Amino acid sequence: MSSTPYQETPPSRQQSRWAEQFWRFEAKSDGDAIILPDGRSDVMFKFRRRGEVAEALEPIITAPATEPYVVEYNMGDCWVGARLQPTQTARLMRAVPDLSLGGIVPGAEAVAILCGSNAVTSEKLHESDLPTALERFVISLPEIAPLNGVREAIDLLHLTGGRIAAAMLGQSVGVSERHLRRTFQQAVGMSLKDYGQIVRFHRALRMLVSSQIKPAEVAYECGYADQAHMARSFKRFGGFTPSRVPENISLPGLPI
Repeated sequence: MSSTPYQETPPSRQQSRWAEQFWRFEAKSDGDAIILPDGRSDVMFKFRRRGEVAEALEPIITAPATEPYVVEYNMGDCWVGARLQPTQTARLMRAVPDLSLGGIVPGAEAVAILCGSNAVTSEKLHESDLPTALERFVISLPEIAPLNGVREAIDLLHLTGGRIAAAMLGQSVGVSERHLRRTFQQAVGMSLKDYGQIVRFHRALRMLVSSQIKPAEVAYECGYADQAHMARSFKRFGGFTPSRVPENISLPGLPI
């Protein structure tokens, strides 16, 4: 692993049917990280590296969240994970009935779900084996018939930065607004409104940290009523204000 603590790797064309990104993190010191809601579920392994061997494996499964949370870590803690496509949440929640919005399944329960009868926490595996283990788990999830219009609606939400109205979104993908709201919740695990607001938050956040655009201009470009409206969104989804974005924050590679 390189000296960069957090890295993302795009999936292969075949893997992209279920995975949006593979990611890795290695703690170079004791600390903590803000995990921002992104409308996606993750499956991952936490471990300690000894050479090429991953020891003390801890599987973790997370559902989409609408609030940020903080993860504390110690120097040498490592994670390998897969961020799933938004429409994979329905499959995950069917396999994990107790998993709900913002939920996390850690430890022994995740072992039973993610590893089945082949519990791996007491075994020593090569770190390079972990993405394959995650892939086997996701592929084994129960298949669910595609929900009409949801994938297209997700693409349009990202294309428009979350600014498209639900009625127009439904019209664009050929379904009623009521049908789209219902099927979107089923597929993604959160409401269409929350997802759109998260997309807009990430677009605004990325503009703030990667350009010299003033906050007032960012608020206008991202469709907020004013800076106060944008500040409330940042407080809800990031736990910080536009003027106090943490310097070490890691932005997920979303299709913003």
